[in-house]
Amino acid sequence: MRRRAVELGWFAFAVANLLAMIRWERWETIPFHFIWVSLTLVYGFRIWRPSSTALTLAFVIVSTGVLILIDATRGTQEWGELFEVPLMSAMFLAMVWHARRRQDALGIAEQHSARLES
Repeated sequence: MRRRAVELGWFAFAVANLLAMIRWERWETIPFHFIWVSLTLVYGFRIWRPSSTALTLAFVIVSTGVLILIDATRGTQEWGELFEVPLMSAMFLAMVWHARRRQDALGIAEQHSARLES
């Protein structure tokens, strides 16, 4: 449980922001961006398995996308706000790519260092 405290904290933060998106429809852009930016930051420090990453990304895409779609249908948000979902997804995936490349590079450097020491 302690190993996942950051992820559980982020999930609670995301749910609170989803509730804020429901409660304050006209202001949903703020909690929407809190969710996406915090997800990207957390992933930058804590790289997850690909399956966990995909599941988390799907959860955020669907939950935020559906709430914006509902509000656009009701007329409380512009339809163009839906474009934010794939744009923020792309930002997150750029972080995934960057973090994974860094992790791979560190692994190669460690292997090279171990060979030099032996």
